Amino acid sequence: IKGLVFRTKPDSALPAQWNEEAYLQKNPGAAKAVGESFLTGYEHYCNCGRADGLDPDWNDQDPQEDPGSGSTEIVGKFPLPSWMDRETRLFGEFEPAFMPSISGKAVLEGKWSSPIVDVYRRCWRMIAPVQPTHVILMHSLRTGGAELSALHTMEAILSSPSSRVLVITAENGDDLWQDRLPDGATWLPFSAMAASCDYEQQIEVLTRLLINCGARCLHISYSWYGWDLLTRHAAALANRMHLFLSIFSVALPNLGVGAGYARDLPPLIPYLAGVLTDNEHTAQQLCSVSGIDTSRVTVLRHPVTVKQRFSGPSQDCNTVLWASRIDREKRPDLLIQIAELLPSVEFHVYGRSVFGDDQLLEQVKAVGNIKYCGPYSGFETIPQVPYAMYLYTSHWDGLPNAVLEAMQSGLLVVASDVGGISEVVQDDTGILIRDYDNVEAYVSMVRDVLNNPDSYRGRAETGRKQIAGSFTKQAFLESLQRAPDYL
Repeated sequence: IKGLVFRTKPDSALPAQWNEEAYLQKNPGAAKAVGESFLTGYEHYCNCGRADGLDPDWNDQDPQEDPGSGSTEIVGKFPLPSWMDRETRLFGEFEPAFMPSISGKAVLEGKWSSPIVDVYRRCWRMIAPVQPTHVILMHSLRTGGAELSALHTMEAILSSPSSRVLVITAENGDDLWQDRLPDGATWLPFSAMAASCDYEQQIEVLTRLLINCGARCLHISYSWYGWDLLTRHAAALANRMHLFLSIFSVALPNLGVGAGYARDLPPLIPYLAGVLTDNEHTAQQLCSVSGIDTSRVTVLRHPVTVKQRFSGPSQDCNTVLWASRIDREKRPDLLIQIAELLPSVEFHVYGRSVFGDDQLLEQVKAVGNIKYCGPYSGFETIPQVPYAMYLYTSHWDGLPNAVLEAMQSGLLVVASDVGGISEVVQDDTGILIRDYDNVEAYVSMVRDVLNNPDSYRGRAETGRKQIAGSFTKQAFLESLQRAPDYL
C-alpha cells in the first residue's frame, strides 16, 4: 500500500564500515524509497536491499563479512483494535503481511530471520530467469494419478511456445518421476530448499515467491501446503493470478474423512478461476457439496499412451491381475477375501503403499495364492503375462488412470462402480460391480469369466477401442482449453 511504511530495526548499530552516501548514489531506487519514508539507507539495506542484491559499498569491507546480515523485525507487537482489524483484513486481500494470523489473533508482528532471507534468495534465483506463465504446486513428484495428471497438464501448457512452467514441490516425497518432467518445465524442490525454516516460515516464503513471480496462473494439484496457503492468502494471490485447483474425487463421509478437499472448497470459491477434475461424477458432486457453479468446473480427459500388450480372457488362463496403490481406499482387504474364496486362482499384485500402511502389504503377501510382484510405474512396466482380467476393488475414486491403462492395454476390466468408473466401464466394455462391498459379487464374476472366456473377450476389445479413441493428447488439450483463463 503506497505510502505506508513499517519502520524496522537492524540487529546492530550502524557499522563503522557503512557508507551511507555511496549506497544511495549507487542505488537510485533505494534513494527514492528512503526519501519517501523514515528509513535510513542502512535500514533500507537491511530490510530489502540485501535481498534484492543491491551493492552496499562497504568502506573496504569484505562483502562476505556483511555486518548487516542479521535478522530484522517489525518494531512492536500489539493487538489491533476492532476497526483496525477490519481494515487490515481488507488490506490483507492485497498484501498478505497485513492479514491477521490463521488463528484469528489480530496482531502485527513479523520476523525475517537469516534462514528466511537465504531461502527466499536461493529460490528466487531459480525462479526469476524462468519468468513463468504457469506455476503448478504439487505435493511431490511421486508416482500417482494426480501426479500423472500434472505431467500431462505441463505438456499441454508447453505446447504453446510463449508458455513457461514452474513446478514447485512443497512436501517431502520420493520424487521418483522427476525424470518425467517435460522439456521446458523448471522444477523448484521447495521442501528441500526450505528445510531450514519451520512450517509457518515456509508458508510465508512460498506466498511471497508466488506473488512476486509474475505468473498468470497458479494451479494447486493435491498439495496440502497449497490448500493451506490459499486458505490464508487466496485473496492476495487472486489479485495477481488466476487460481485453479485439481480435485478428482469426493471422499465418502462414512470413511471418516468428510468430503476430502471438497469440504474445504466453499470459502475459496470467490477467488477461484476454476476447478479441474477428470470425470462427470465428481464434477456433479463438487457442485452439490460446495455450491460452486458448474461453469467453473472443467472435466478433463487425460491422455492414455500405453500400447496394447494384452488380449482378453482365453481358455486355460487362470491368472488375475490387481495393480494399484496398496492403501485402504483401494480395498486390498477385499482382494484378500476374494483370493481366499478362489484358492485355485492365482493373483498377481503390483503396487505399494503411498500413505505408509505397510501392514496392509504384509497381509496381502501372507495369502498363499497371491504373488506380490512389487511396485510399478504404469502398465507398460508390467510383464506381458496372459492375464484373464484386471481386477479393481476401490471403495471411492475419480476416474483412475490404472483402469484406463488396463483397458487400453487390452485387458478385460472387472471394477467397482465408484466415482467415474462407469463412464468407461459398461456392460459392453467390461464388467461393473455395482454391489462393490459384496465379496461374493466379485467372486461370482471372476468365476464366470474363467469358465466362459469367449463370452467376455469382445468386451475387452470394445473397451480398448473406446479408450484409444477418446483419451488422446488432442482430446486432453481441447478439454483444458475449455477451462477459462487457463491456457
